[in-house]
Amino acid sequence: MPDEEKNIEQTPVPQQPVEHVEAAPEAQESVEREQLSHDDTAALREEIEKTDIDDSLKLQVTSHAQAIQDVPETERVQKLIEIAGSRGIAYAVHVARKAGDAYLVDALHDALADGGYYKKFKI
Repeated sequence: MPDEEKNIEQTPVPQQPVEHVEAAPEAQESVEREQLSHDDTAALREEIEKTDIDDSLKLQVTSHAQAIQDVPETERVQKLIEIAGSRGIAYAVHVARKAGDAYLVDALHDALADGGYYKKFKI
C-alpha cells in the first residue's frame, strides 16, 4: 500500500493551458447601451436645467422650496420625486434650486436617472 500512495503522489498533474476569453458581443453591446443611456441622461439633465417655468408658477416654486426645507434631509429627494411626478421634472428641479442646496439638485437628478423617472414623468 505505501508504494501505491507513493505512486499517486509522484504522478504529475497535467497542466491545461489558460485560454483568453473575450466578452460576448451581447455583453459589449449592453455596456455600450448603458453608456448611451448615460449620455442621454446627461443631455436631458442639461435640457431640464435650461428650461424655464411659467411666471405664474414661480411663487408656487418658492412655496414648495420653503416646504422642502422643513422636511427631514433624508426625505427631501423623495418629496421632490413626488413633486416631479405631479408637476413635472422641470418644476421639481426649480424647487430644488430655489431651496438653495446644490447637493439636493444633484441628488434629485441622480434619483430621477436611477429610478427611470426621466422616461416616466413629463419634463
